[in-house]
Amino acid sequence: MMIVGHRGARLEAPENTLEAFEHAQAKGCIAFELDVQLSADQTLMVFHDSSLKRVTGKRGLLVHQNAAWLKLLDARRNTPGWPTRCTIPTLRDVLNCGSHVIDWQLEVKPTSRHRLRILAQKLDSLLNELRPDARITITSSSKWFLKHMQANYPHYRCGYVAEWGWLEPVKVAVQLECALLALNDSLVNEDRLALAKQHKLEVSVWTVNELDRMKTLQYMGVDSIITDKPTTATQYFS
Repeated sequence: MMIVGHRGARLEAPENTLEAFEHAQAKGCIAFELDVQLSADQTLMVFHDSSLKRVTGKRGLLVHQNAAWLKLLDARRNTPGWPTRCTIPTLRDVLNCGSHVIDWQLEVKPTSRHRLRILAQKLDSLLNELRPDARITITSSSKWFLKHMQANYPHYRCGYVAEWGWLEPVKVAVQLECALLALNDSLVNEDRLALAKQHKLEVSVWTVNELDRMKTLQYMGVDSIITDKPTTATQYFS
């Protein structure tokens, strides 16, 4: 079972910052999940929330600011005690710092279809330029975006992020021709996992922070877990 650092290492270092990815890599984590959004000037930024408030203390939305201004902000407000200033990185920054990474889950946050089209184009251009030496899975909870990726960029591996059970996650992932199902831990059961395996779906479960639960999921046969505490998990499962 692979250990995937959630937003780098969300409970160990400021989330979605270079410091988080570097910290976890130094402790042996080689797989990560992160969030991708477009800034106002159409730069791919690594950031989870729509609002800047929780992470930076500043009011406003990320999509309304240019990348140069965003990179001036200190992104460690939600990590008390972290000793050094951290900035909001671009996706280029993060991929370039991942020399030991073998697996990336790049989650695209839902937004307007117009912006998602631009984001897909920017993402394709960046990945073609950098050609990272790692497996890339582009994930999203937006069914429209995943359909757009399959129609226009079919060479990419895609994954469906499932948070709610009222839409059968396995059925949706199969319909979208995904290779991966990123499944909320509350939705995990033996029947769903068996159905996913029947359809040859890789299953990645989020967000799992308790060691006993990690052990249970490993026994159940999940392929990977996404955790806020990747160094603890990596030490146990290595």
